[in-house]
Amino acid sequence: WFGDSSDYPFSLHRLVGLSGGKKPGDWFGPATMSLLIRNSLKLASESEPRLSEIAVYVIENRVIYREDVYNLIGANSQEANRRKTFYFEIGSTGKLEQGVEALNLDPSNGDSATRSLLILLPLHLGGANGINDAVYGPVVKRLLSDPTCVGGLGGSPGHSVFMVGFQSNKLITF
Repeated sequence: WFGDSSDYPFSLHRLVGLSGGKKPGDWFGPATMSLLIRNSLKLASESEPRLSEIAVYVIENRVIYREDVYNLIGANSQEANRRKTFYFEIGSTGKLEQGVEALNLDPSNGDSATRSLLILLPLHLGGANGINDAVYGPVVKRLLSDPTCVGGLGGSPGHSVFMVGFQSNKLITF
C-alpha cells in the first residue's frame, strides 16, 4: 500500500498526484496532508475492500461533529440520537476547552459501528523556530497520552516530523 510507485494507494507518488498542482519537494501543510490521506483512502477503498472498513474524518475549524462521525462509521447508537454534536476545540491558549466528550459506543446498549475511524486534526503548532511548546506542549502531550492516538505529523515548513510520544518535556519524533 505504501510502495514507491503511483500504483500503490498511499505512495508519495499518488499523494503528489492527488494534490492538485503541488510538485515533489513542495511543502504540504497539515490541512493539505490530512485531505490527501482522506482522499487516498477513499480512492483506494474502491479497489481494496479491506480499506473500505476505515473512515477518515478531517477536523475543520477545531470542531468535531458527532453526527458526521457516526454517519462515517455507520454507527447505530442511542447516544447519537440524543446529542448531535460535540466540540473538541483548542482555544487561543492552546488548552483543550471544557466540554470535550468521548465518542462512546456501548455494545451493551445495542450500539455498534461498521467502520473504524481515523481522526485527523490539522494544526499549525509553531513557525520556523519549531513548536511553541509553552502554548501547545500540554495539548500535544494530552493527545499523545490517549491510548487511541496513533501520533501526530508536524514541524515547520520544509521539516516535518512524526510525533509518536513524549518523555518528560521532549517529544519522541522520527
